[in-house]
Amino acid sequence: LKRDVFYEPIITLKAEKRLKSLIPVYQKRRPWDKRIYIITYDIPETMAKSRNLLRERLKILGAASLQQSVWICPYNLESVLDNFVQENNIEGTIIISNTGRDGGIGDESIENLIVRVYKLRALDDEYREFLKTPHAIHYLSILKEDPQLPFKLLPYWWLGDEAHKAYQKLIKKK
Repeated sequence: LKRDVFYEPIITLKAEKRLKSLIPVYQKRRPWDKRIYIITYDIPETMAKSRNLLRERLKILGAASLQQSVWICPYNLESVLDNFVQENNIEGTIIISNTGRDGGIGDESIENLIVRVYKLRALDDEYREFLKTPHAIHYLSILKEDPQLPFKLLPYWWLGDEAHKAYQKLIKKK
């Protein structure tokens, strides 16, 4: 037997798919119907597992917590949440409504609400730091936290798109 033979590791298709799912992707298209959807729920303590699953699902779908059982999202999640309700047998526990076009919630404008609830200032600060000393891993860690809201909802000072361009240049060099 030859002992100096080296084998190149091979990744399975399942592992490759899993790895790809962990790396965030910049969304170039972000359609928006100019409405903010409000998701409220009242899931009893006896169904805490379903309630926690719902919170995780809402985060994945781009919603943000306004209050403990009140979330907002710029996307209509009605069909997705209808399926979730049926799968988890929690009919009658979730209400979805919307602000209408250009509406706000209470005295707060949509713009200010989005900045506050999605913590855009902190994310923008992270993008600003990335732009000072660009590293691919740093960008991807920020992008993972970025809700990638519809472009029309983002404030004028948002650096996410500029950071993406810098990241594109960075990976083209390598």
